[in-house]
Amino acid sequence: MIAQRIDFKGIFMCIITAGIIWFFHALNKTYTAVVQYPLEVGVKQTNVVPVLAPPNSIAVKVIGEGWAILRTNLRLGITPLKIEIQNPMRIKDIHVPDFLLTLQNNLKDLKVVSFPKENIHFQYDPLVSKDVHIRVHEPDIPLKEGYHITSDIHIEPKLINFKGARTLVDKLADTLYINITDKTIHTDYTKGVKLVVPSHLHLEPSQSEVTVSFTVAPFVKNTKLLPITLWHFPQDSVAYIKDNMALLQYELPENLPSSLLPDTTHIIVDFHKIDWKDSTIKPFTHRLPDFVVATVISPSRFKVHFRKKHK
Repeated sequence: MIAQRIDFKGIFMCIITAGIIWFFHALNKTYTAVVQYPLEVGVKQTNVVPVLAPPNSIAVKVIGEGWAILRTNLRLGITPLKIEIQNPMRIKDIHVPDFLLTLQNNLKDLKVVSFPKENIHFQYDPLVSKDVHIRVHEPDIPLKEGYHITSDIHIEPKLINFKGARTLVDKLADTLYINITDKTIHTDYTKGVKLVVPSHLHLEPSQSEVTVSFTVAPFVKNTKLLPITLWHFPQDSVAYIKDNMALLQYELPENLPSSLLPDTTHIIVDFHKIDWKDSTIKPFTHRLPDFVVATVISPSRFKVHFRKKHK
């Protein structure tokens, strides 16, 4: 007995042919369907931008032959519904049924039944601009341990202009802080730093990055006992503190001798700054050179004592 071969190609062609015949037959029937009709919204006013853009199509429920519905969905020979907004600052939506007659004339082979969404919404804003200051938060700069910044932080440009929709521009702060993401900086720094700004089609900065530069140097830690000077204490000596010296912990450039701290530097305890809840005063340094940084005074607060007055 000779085995017969199955003609898969013939079977496949029969299935395809049957499917095509069914498809064409089905398109000759009448259906109720929702089609997406193309929409073009224009505005006559200049210097406005859409914060919420109008859609590029509207949903229309229609009745008609399958062929007509297919042509409409494929946008074959379809004239878009064109709507011009005279005052986009005042008008925020469009009532689609108002254009029923126009749509029915354009959809000659279909009957318009209804609109799933009778209103389409949008929002236009005036086009405005604003200058924003650029800053770096110095304590957040990732320096290597023992290193400090020894110059001003230069930013170029210092101002960035933002242009866009007023709703978006008004949300911008007057100052924008940028982040330096480099790790353990220990050499002089000059790099472009990208701005982290709100991403929106209708908000555009004049540039996307700025150049930041500064110098750094290694510092060493030192300590020194310094005399305490009292300010604004009562002249009758009723108020006093028991200490006359305080320990200053500080850092200064590695290439400078620790003895460079001048004798005129001392610790101030100002009676005007007393905290009456516990009768303590926080001290501060006086005549400290600019090259000295990271100062800590021990003790951090001084207790004020009061003598009894003699009768």
